[in-house]
Order: sequence, then structure tokens, then C-alpha cells
Amino acid sequence: MQGGKRVLTGTSSGEIVIWYAPYFEFEKSTSVHKDRVQAMCWSNNEKYLISGDKEGNIVYSDNKISQKNKFSAHNKACIRDLSFSLSSMKFISCADDRTARIFDFPTS
Repeated sequence: MQGGKRVLTGTSSGEIVIWYAPYFEFEKSTSVHKDRVQAMCWSNNEKYLISGDKEGNIVYSDNKISQKNKFSAHNKACIRDLSFSLSSMKFISCADDRTARIFDFPTS
């Protein structure tokens, strides 16, 4: 994130935490999920973050980790990975329901 100056972590209580390097000082914590954060991925321009949780929900956030949208992507199945396309217009999620799903990403 931003030239390697920040580290992003997800917690078991649904928070996304930003740490500032090089001393790993706490910068910001935002609760965006109700359950454990399992996967996160930045858009290629680092303007958006998608995160997935244990209950199959995906949250769109901006680069300040302000929640923009939330939806159920995998019916109660734990999300294991997320990835943006090169254009950041689509992303893919995979989960414990043995599916990979492709979604259009709204950029407005």
C-alpha cells in the first residue's frame, strides 16, 4: 500500500487495521465486517479495497477504508481469496463452496 509505507491487516472481529511503517505504529482501525476478515485485495490503482469474510460477504471500501458497499457473494461460505483484473473493472472471489465468481466492479 502506497509504496510499502503502510501495512494492512484483518482481524477475527471484522476490523481492518492500517499500520504505519517502518515502526508499525497503529494508524487506523475500521470495522467493516461482522465476522473474521479472510481476504483483502487493493485495486490496481489503490483507490479501492475489497475484503471478504468468513460468512461469504464482500465489502467495497475506498482507500481510507470507508465502507461503500456490502453484499453476500458466497452463501455463508468462507471467502478464501480475492483478486482484481488488470483493468480493475472486474474481480474474482473464491470460497469454501467450491466456486470462483467473477463480479463487475463499480468505479463510481
